[in-house]
Formats: sequence, structure tokens, C-alpha cells
Amino acid sequence: ADIDIEQLSLDMERFEQHGWSQFAPDVFQQAKSLLEQARNGVDPSESTAQLERARRTFEEAKNTAKAFRSRYTSLLALRDDLNQALVTLPDRPQSPDDVVSLHRAQAEAKLQHAIQSMEKGELNISRQAAEEAEMHYRRAIENLLPELADAAKRMLSHAASQGAKRYALHTYATAKAKLQELLDFIAHRRQQLPSRPADAIRLAERAEKLARKVRELRRDQASFESVFDHQRQFRLKIAQMIGMDIDDRDPLADIPEEEILSGIQDLKRQIEHERIARERAIRQLAKKHQEEMEAMRQQWLAASSQELAGLKEAFRAKLERETFERKRLEQLRGILGKEVADVYANIDGSILIRLKALKFPSGSSRISSKYKELIENLKKALELYGERTIRIEGHTDNRGDLKMNQQLSLKRAEAVRDALIQAGIDGSRLRALGYGEVRPIASNEFAKGREMNRRIDVVIEAPKK
Repeated sequence: ADIDIEQLSLDMERFEQHGWSQFAPDVFQQAKSLLEQARNGVDPSESTAQLERARRTFEEAKNTAKAFRSRYTSLLALRDDLNQALVTLPDRPQSPDDVVSLHRAQAEAKLQHAIQSMEKGELNISRQAAEEAEMHYRRAIENLLPELADAAKRMLSHAASQGAKRYALHTYATAKAKLQELLDFIAHRRQQLPSRPADAIRLAERAEKLARKVRELRRDQASFESVFDHQRQFRLKIAQMIGMDIDDRDPLADIPEEEILSGIQDLKRQIEHERIARERAIRQLAKKHQEEMEAMRQQWLAASSQELAGLKEAFRAKLERETFERKRLEQLRGILGKEVADVYANIDGSILIRLKALKFPSGSSRISSKYKELIENLKKALELYGERTIRIEGHTDNRGDLKMNQQLSLKRAEAVRDALIQAGIDGSRLRALGYGEVRPIASNEFAKGREMNRRIDVVIEAPKK
């Protein structure tokens, strides 16, 4: 993975050095950011995934840049012509209201708009901006041509004074022809804007240098030998760089240019084969990674499906249980009736049955025979919860002795327990407790409150977990 990261980083550096990133700046920046995340990632699988995303994004940047350069070749050629022309006129004065500078600034702004629009897929907007940029570049060059022509004339005159007409005849003639193209366009004898207008100056400079060099060689005959030897040494260095066998001890060692060109072609083919092999290995690695990711995804889906099925089953069981408990509670209330008892479902799962219809004579724990039906219905209600234990609690008001009240409440609870056992309830499920006056539910200051406090509570305890 580290090798792949460094290779992709190197490819991105070359892409940026060649100036191609300017035609897909946003996408290229995304690719660099993803690559940095892959390099700094702690989790190897996550780094591999980030590297693959960086590679795909970089491919998108390359395709976008290639498409822009292919679509707007003439626009980019005009921009290069203008930039080259300005380089050949380094001493040219500039001012804020300079026509050339104004057109150039507008052209650059339109070019950036065209690039951004193409990155977004807005091709019509990109095309319109590119056309406007091309128009401004053309206007800038047209306004610069007179200055280029004057500079070319001066340079050709200087080259002629150095003997360029004799010693650099071809280069001088080409420069002169290029100058004539500029003059013809300025004089409206030519409709098409000359391409590479700065070449008139550059060729004139080249002619002057060649003429001067030839004159120097003619003055020193030994210079010819040094020129040829320098060329031989240069060929030998190139041959060594591309891996050709050289005998360093042979003072006459030389490699023909044809062999060097053939060696360079062989090296290019070797590099291309290595590139293809590397890309094939990367594709295989990416495919393997995708297969592993897909396998992990399927495992996750399977586990998630099982977990979801388990959750659904648990929810269904909970819903069924709650529905069952709700129906059972309603059935219990129906058996007892509202006049006989108040029924409460507690938050802990227990159920409180407050037997408000069951009354005892003062100081007595005997159950009157008139409550036989109540006891029978209570038994039926409790049988609905046959799996649970039952707590029977006796309570009194605060009149009388505290200890006697506690004993009386216990005896009354035991009387209800015994009645239920006689009715058929398993006694092992029943517990009788007496709380006396310590758990009132109303004020003992009033007769109604004291009557409410004298009660029997039957508690169906919560199911054991």
C-alpha cells in the first residue's frame, strides 16, 4: 500500500508540474486530499479504500483536463502565444489602462470560468466563457503585434550586422518571413492572425547567435574539433544514461545517433511495459479489495439481517406478552367488578386488588357468609395468574392499640388466605401480612378516611425474572 501511495503521489506531482492540474483544479485538489488521508490513515483497510478513491478521483481530474485541452486547443494556443510574446518584450512598459493588460486580465477570468463550469458539467456555460476568453486573447495579441514587429525589425538588423545573412541564412530567412506575416496582418493584407508571433524575435535572436558562433569558429580552426568532440561526449553520456555498454578506456569510443535513438525507443517500450504491468497489478489489487469489501458487506448484511430478525422476534414476543397481560388484566377486572374491587397495574409488573366491598365487624377477623361469592370470584381472578405468588395484606385505621391493630390486620389477612385455600387456591402461593395502621391511604381524622384505611389488599406479585 505504501508503494502504491508513493507511486500515485509521483504521478500527481508530474501532472501538476506539467501544468495540467490547472484545467481541473477542484477535482485534482480532492484527489490530493484523499491521498493525504490514505497516507495518514491508521486502519489499513480504510487507507486502502481512501487510496482507491484518490486514484479514481485523480483519473477524473486527468480526464477532465484532457477533455478541456482537447476541446479548446485554439484558446490555449492563443494564451501561449500571448504569454510568449510578453516574455520576448521584458522591457515593455505597462500601466493599469494598458489595452493589452486589460484584455489579458479579462481573458484569464473567462478562462477560469470556463474551467470551473466544465468541472461542474455545465458545458454550454463553459463553451460560452471559452469563446469570450479566446476573443480577449486575440484582441490582446492584435494590440501587441506592432510592438513585436518593431522589436523583430531591430533584432533582424542587429543579426544582419553580425553576418546572419551569410552564416545563418536559413534561420535569418525564416525570421524575416515571420516578420512579414506580422506586417501583412498589421497592414490588413492578411486576415488570419499569425500563430506564434513572438517567433519573429526569437528566430532573429537565434540567427544572431549562430552567426556570431560561426564567426568565432572561423577565427579558431581548433574550435571545430572541440565542437565535434563535445557532441561525441554528449552522445556517450546519453548512451550511458539509457544503459548502453560503453568502453570508458577507448578514447575514440562513440555511439551513432541511430543506435542512441533505437536505445531510447527500447527504453520507452520497457517503461511502457512496466507501466502496463503496474496498472494491471493495481487493477488486480483493487478487484481483490472490492471482493473483500463485498464479502465483508455481505457478512454485515447477513449479521444485520439476523440481528434484525432477532429484534423483530423480540418485539413481536414483547407485543404479544403486553397484549396478553392487558387482556388478562381486563378479564380480572371483569370477574371482580368495579363495585367489589379497585384494580391497579403497578410499574414493577405487580397487580394490586383493593377489596373495597369486603368488610369485617369491628375488632373481628371473621368473614361473613355473604362474601362467599366475592371469595369465589376472587379465586377465579387469581387463577388467571396461576404462575405468580400472591400477597394478602391486612390494614386498619389508627383507633385502638398499635400492636392490637397489627395483630388484627394479620388475622384478617390470614382469614382471607384460608378462605381462598378452601375455595381451591394452592396455599403455597399465598402469603398473609398484617401492617396494622402504618400504611394508611386516607386521613384517619374523618370517618370516611378511617373506613378506607380498614381494608384488605391482594397483591399479585410481579413475575420472577
